[in-house]
Amino acid sequence: MNMPTAAADNRPSRLLMGAITMGVPTLLAGLASTYYWVASGGKASSIGPLMVLFALGIMIASTSTNLFIRWVRWHFLVRSRGIMVSARDSLMLWTATLPSIATPFYLGELFRYQLLKKKYHAPFREIAFVWLTERSTDVMVLLGVLFVLKGMFWPFAIATPIWALLLLKYMEGHRQDAFLNAMFLVVGSVIAWIITLIAFDTIISILGFGVGFGGPASAFAEGTLSGAASAIPMGVWITGSTIIRGLDHAGVPLDTAVLAVFILRAGTAWFALALGVVSAVINRKQLKLMSTETPLDNQAGHFNDISDIYANEIGEGLRERLLDRKIGMIVATVGGAKGLTGLDVGCGQGQYSIEMAARGATMSGVDLSQGQISGARKEAVKNGESIDFRVASATSLPFPDNSFDFAYAINSFHHILDREMQALAIEEVVRVLKPGGVFILHEMNPRNPLYRFYLGYVFPLIKNIDEGVEQWLSPLTLPAANNARWATVTDYFTFLPDFIPRLVLRVLVPLENALEQSSLQQWSAHYMGVLKKNN
Repeated sequence: MNMPTAAADNRPSRLLMGAITMGVPTLLAGLASTYYWVASGGKASSIGPLMVLFALGIMIASTSTNLFIRWVRWHFLVRSRGIMVSARDSLMLWTATLPSIATPFYLGELFRYQLLKKKYHAPFREIAFVWLTERSTDVMVLLGVLFVLKGMFWPFAIATPIWALLLLKYMEGHRQDAFLNAMFLVVGSVIAWIITLIAFDTIISILGFGVGFGGPASAFAEGTLSGAASAIPMGVWITGSTIIRGLDHAGVPLDTAVLAVFILRAGTAWFALALGVVSAVINRKQLKLMSTETPLDNQAGHFNDISDIYANEIGEGLRERLLDRKIGMIVATVGGAKGLTGLDVGCGQGQYSIEMAARGATMSGVDLSQGQISGARKEAVKNGESIDFRVASATSLPFPDNSFDFAYAINSFHHILDREMQALAIEEVVRVLKPGGVFILHEMNPRNPLYRFYLGYVFPLIKNIDEGVEQWLSPLTLPAANNARWATVTDYFTFLPDFIPRLVLRVLVPLENALEQSSLQQWSAHYMGVLKKNN
C-alpha cells in the first residue's frame, strides 16, 4: 500500500504558514496606509462607532454573498472541466484557500491543485484554466463598470468580443451548451460585483455623503484593478489610495472617504482573509485527508456512511407525501400490484419495496450499499413483509432474464456517475423484465434551472444524501435501450421544495396541483418516465 508522503501530509499546514507569512507584512502595510490617510484627512470623522459597525455589518453581509456566488462559480467551472469534486469538499477547500488572495496576482489560488490532485485526479492545467477564467472574468466585469461609467464604450466594445470568443473556446469540448455555461459564468460574476458596489455606495450614504452610484462604483473598479495589476498582495496601499482619490474627486470629503474605504477593505479583503484562516484551522484534518486519500470508485461507501441517518435526511411530511404519490403512479402504470413480481433498483432503506409488497406484489430490491440493504431488511421484518433484498449493482443484476413484471428506480440513477454505466443499467433492467414488462424511472427534473441549482449547490451542503457530483438524467434525453422503448409522454409532478413545513405544505398543495396541470409542468421538481419492453 502506498503511504502518503510527509510533503503531502503537510500541504494544508504549508498553506496556513504561507498565508501567515504573506498576511503579516500585508497587514502591517495596510495599517501604515490607513495611518497615512487618517493623518492626511486633517480631522477625525464625526460618525459614531455604532454607525460604523452598522456599515461594516452591511459590507460583511454583502461580501459573504459575494463569496458564496464566487464559490458557486468556481465549483461550476471545476465541474465543467470534468473534476467531480463533492460540494462539501469543494466549499471547504475553497474557503480554506481564501488566504491565497494575499499573494501577487492571486497566484496562490493555484495551490488548490495540490489539494485536489490526489483524491479527484485533477490535472494542473485544468485548475490553471479555471483560475485564469475566473480572474479574467473579474477583470472584464470591472473594466466594463469603469468604461461604461467613464463613457469609454469603444475600448470595452472591442475587448469584450475577443474575450468572449476565448471564453467560448475554453468551454468548448467540456460542456455541450458552451454559450449557456459562459452566460452563467458572466452573469454570476456581474451579480457578485454589483452586490459589492451597491453595498459600498450604501456605506457612503450612511456616512452622510451620498454622491450617486457612479462615483463610488468607478472609484472602486479603478482601485481594485490597480491593486491587482500592481502585484502587491491584496493591492495594499494601491487599492485603498486609488479609491480614496476617486471618492475625493467625486465630492466625498476626505475624512469620510478614508473611513468609507477603511470599512470597505475591512469588510471585504480582510474579512475574506480572516474567514479563510479560520476555515483552514477548523478543517485542517479534513484538508490533510483530502490531499492524501484516493477517490472511491462508486458511492457505496458514502451511503454506507449515512445509512443510520438516511431516513432523517428528508422531512417526514415530504417523505410520506412523495411515497404515496410515487407508489400511486407506479401502481397505476402497472395496472395494480397484486400478483405481480417487481424489482426496486437502488432500493435504499426499502420504503417503496415494503409499500409495494403490502399492496400484493412479490418484491425484490437491490442496492450497492450494504448499510442500506441491512436497514431495508430490518424495516421489512418490522412491517411483516418478506422481500428479497440483495447487495448488487444496477449494472449487473443478480437475476435471470425475464424475471419481473415491472421494475422501478426512485431517485437512484443519478447516483450512477457515468453516462455509459447509466445506459448499461437500463439495459440490465430490460434484460430482467418479462416481455411486455415496464420500467418506471422516477428522477429529479434538471430542466428546472432553479431546482437544479438547489440540487447541485445547496442541498449537498445541508443534507448528506447527495454530494453534488450526481449525473442528472434529463427527461428529454433518456438512455435508449435495445428491445424496449420509452413512452412519448413524461409525467411531471411536484413543485414545492422539501424544506417547506408540513402545515404550509397543505395550504400550497392546490397551487401545486394547478401548476402540474398547466403548461409550466415541464419545470416541475420531479418526473416519471416509463420504458416498456417489447413483447
